[in-house]
Amino acid sequence: MKNNIGMTLETIKNIGLNDNDQLLELGHGNCGHLKLILQQARSIRYSGLEISSTMHQQASADHRAEIAQRQASFRLYDGLHIPFQDELFDKIISVNTLYFWEDIPALLAEIRRVLKPEGCVAITFADRAFYGDFAFYKIRIQSV
Repeated sequence: MKNNIGMTLETIKNIGLNDNDQLLELGHGNCGHLKLILQQARSIRYSGLEISSTMHQQASADHRAEIAQRQASFRLYDGLHIPFQDELFDKIISVNTLYFWEDIPALLAEIRRVLKPEGCVAITFADRAFYGDFAFYKIRIQSV
């Protein structure tokens, strides 16, 4: 079965998390990779945004301890407006969500708005062949 975990792990590794970084992830899914993120450096603060209420609920339930310790937070969003203040995040990641972005330039502008001036963004996505077997993805990818 094809999945995002390998791409997600490489993205986390390559973003270069540092102590006290504020990390935003767009499209966290179940966030099974949260413990790995929090192990990359000390005092990382993770914020996850998701358009799927099912994935938001699952991540929130699976990571109650990290939420209680204020290491992580999960929020639903509309896929366009990032509900955070300007220049808050040191790093921003998103893996295989680009296909679902309704307005790519507008969301990129939002990403830039919430990123600190010296921040770093990693938007990782597979080419069409990766999801070619899945009709839903095929339709979305062709429209990008």
